[in-house]
Amino acid sequence: MGAFNPYTQSVRFFETDGQTEIQIPIPLIDAFNEESVSISINYGTQLGACVIMLLVLLIMTPMDKIRRPSTVLYIIALVTCTIRMALLCSFFPSPFNEFYNYWAGDYSSVGQRHFNVSVAGNCFSALLVISIEAALMNQAWTMVRLWPKVAKYCLAILSAVVTLFTIVWRLVYTVVLTQSVFAAESARPYRWVVQWAIITNAVSICWFCALFNLKLILHLISHRSILPSARSLNPMDVLVMTNGLLMIIPVIFTGLEWGHWANFESASLTLTSVTLILPLGTLAAQRFTQSYGLEYGPSADNSHIIVPMSTHGSHRPLKDASSITNSSRAGTTPQISVSSRCEGGMAGNSRFIEPVDVELGQIDDASAYNTASRVRVDREFEQREERL
Repeated sequence: MGAFNPYTQSVRFFETDGQTEIQIPIPLIDAFNEESVSISINYGTQLGACVIMLLVLLIMTPMDKIRRPSTVLYIIALVTCTIRMALLCSFFPSPFNEFYNYWAGDYSSVGQRHFNVSVAGNCFSALLVISIEAALMNQAWTMVRLWPKVAKYCLAILSAVVTLFTIVWRLVYTVVLTQSVFAAESARPYRWVVQWAIITNAVSICWFCALFNLKLILHLISHRSILPSARSLNPMDVLVMTNGLLMIIPVIFTGLEWGHWANFESASLTLTSVTLILPLGTLAAQRFTQSYGLEYGPSADNSHIIVPMSTHGSHRPLKDASSITNSSRAGTTPQISVSSRCEGGMAGNSRFIEPVDVELGQIDDASAYNTASRVRVDREFEQREERL
């Protein structure tokens, strides 16, 4: 007679009729408990990351820039993701996860409010997908709006089609899950809907990742170098680089969804990583732009800055920095204020300044006014000396 192995036993209990016996192997129970703990840690980590990123975004974004469409979309996505993760975390201490209810498949004792919480979690997941797709579209348009007209509209249309397909399938997926939850039944008969929702979500993330990295790929092909030099970067270049490189992370999580991993769930990480990466990339670009402006702005020689004309697309040199600040305050060329701050001191490179997104580095009115005032005072003092 071989030695008795206690870990191969089965736990036996009866259903509500007191006669039907249910046997559950102990290794299966242990595996379920380990998976529950792992997923709980995963969800809790995502919840904490969303809260921290939301606070960082609110603290580091100036009040006059908090109403930008991109910032509003980021805040909506982070708040939605935070609520979503809180609702997903609430499953584990709920009656759905209790021993008898789960292993017997009997949820008759579960209150209606727990069903509502589960459905709310699915609905907030759909809202998160919508807010993420809107943020990705906004970010993609910010980048391609400066490209040639044909490429700009073709890429915008393709992005809109991908986004709509992703949102539609996610809504269908949410409806199917909601019906299954209220009926306390498995959604396995609609497995094809779940698969198509995952496919469209993966296509969307991979598409925008490729779109954000397209400019880097073109630079690699044309210049035979991986990245442009720091001296030749403008705010839009930094934004494209940060978003493009960071978007590789959600692509990795998307690929992991197709594998079978013990105690690891990557589906929720895919959406959460996009929610965290978009504001993180923008904050990094803003920080780089501010540092670059401090290095090359006030102490630089702006006597030969070349700025694009607002009407004919040609270029003309400005005689002094006061022309930049004055035209910026007049509102004729909104890109000039950014260019003067970020591209000052590059006269030796003789490089034309590309139009960049105003929201990344616009000089505040007080700084522009002080700069113009100092230049005006200096001119008056020089003219007074000449008269004397």
